[in-house]
Amino acid sequence: MREQEGGVERGCILRRHALEQPFHAVALLGGHLRERLLELGTIGPRRLQRGGPAAFAIRATLAATLSPTWGVYSGFELFESTPLRAGTEEYLDSEKFERRPRDWARAAASGHTLIPYITLLNALRRELAPLQDLRSLRFHHTESDQVIAYSKRVGDEVTLVACTLDPYFTQETTVWWDMPALGMDWHDRFAAHDRISDESWTWGNATYVRFVPENAVAHIAEVRRP
Repeated sequence: MREQEGGVERGCILRRHALEQPFHAVALLGGHLRERLLELGTIGPRRLQRGGPAAFAIRATLAATLSPTWGVYSGFELFESTPLRAGTEEYLDSEKFERRPRDWARAAASGHTLIPYITLLNALRRELAPLQDLRSLRFHHTESDQVIAYSKRVGDEVTLVACTLDPYFTQETTVWWDMPALGMDWHDRFAAHDRISDESWTWGNATYVRFVPENAVAHIAEVRRP
């Protein structure tokens, strides 16, 4: 029997250490591993099969902000997650072997689509130079292993990302930003403008964050210095 946590199998919730270690190595190698670093939709792990729209939003956020390149297979935008067979990660509506027509207009009309969020992520990747970079990726300590936080910096431009890894439950934690890695002193305060919610806050070394997955899974914050 698989271990359970709050009624959810542990394998259905990603832990931040599972991302930090391989991406730290990739950031050091830089251009050698850039091409299509994260491509979504070829398989449907249990966290997508059971996590609902929030799991897809989390996966898209991480792919679009951790890597300079990313992509999705058709159907990811519509939260397709039915497995080909029970216990497998191959999903039923894969286009590997046949064409799968989809009613995009109906999905848009019903709101059951991730396309607006993916469109926003792609717009931010164009506008925020740090999201186009890999070598500057730095992970920052969080007091919960179900929230991941990282920064990217190009010159004086800094982008901060904090993202829940739990599509099921509300998560809250304190993020401890490595201020020198952001080009600031430990005691500095700065304006963080969340490009997802269009809200602004004053942050510092210790930042409290809270995510309700059905509302928002991440902050993608543009640092604005005084």
